[in-house]
Amino acid sequence: MISITRTTPGGEGYDVVVFRNNYKVASLVRSGTARINKSKTLGGAVVVIHNGFVEGDRDMSVNGRLTEAEITALWDIFSTQTFVNIAIPEGVFDGVIKSLRDDNGQVSMGIEFKEKLTT
Repeated sequence: MISITRTTPGGEGYDVVVFRNNYKVASLVRSGTARINKSKTLGGAVVVIHNGFVEGDRDMSVNGRLTEAEITALWDIFSTQTFVNIAIPEGVFDGVIKSLRDDNGQVSMGIEFKEKLTT
């Protein structure tokens, strides 16, 4: 299950849109790349600086079927909210809906994560 919620309540329609069934995650949430810098020194050695991994380096694509009311609510959230809360089995994240497409109830959505809020 994936749910998308407003960070602040209000607006037209629902504050929450849930993909319960009939959805597919097109990209793995558990994929990512650490922030690594590698430099050669004048002495011929190599210096590797590992700056870690942050949730903001991750993204996700979701494809699923929603009702007309859910699509209307999701479009309202997309068009009026800068940030949204995204709840997935791995936790709750702060992020943005990068893209949204509706093709007669078949929804494609791109999500960029900012940070993990809970486990």
